[in-house]
Amino acid sequence: MPLWLRKFTSKTIEQQITEEYEAQQKASKAASGIQEATPENTKNVNVPEAVRKASYTTTVSKKQ
Repeated sequence: MPLWLRKFTSKTIEQQITEEYEAQQKASKAASGIQEATPENTKNVNVPEAVRKASYTTTVSKKQ
């Protein structure tokens, strides 16, 4: 098999596999209701109150 034909065949197969993978990922996201993050839909993110008022301070035990 000539080298150019090998390269063409491998690139064609690679493109086909990539297209199938992307289509599968898109269908999976659509089925699970996941939206892709864009600047338009990330402006109005609702943060739960528990996260807003979380206190991350800790106390260190006193050595005696």
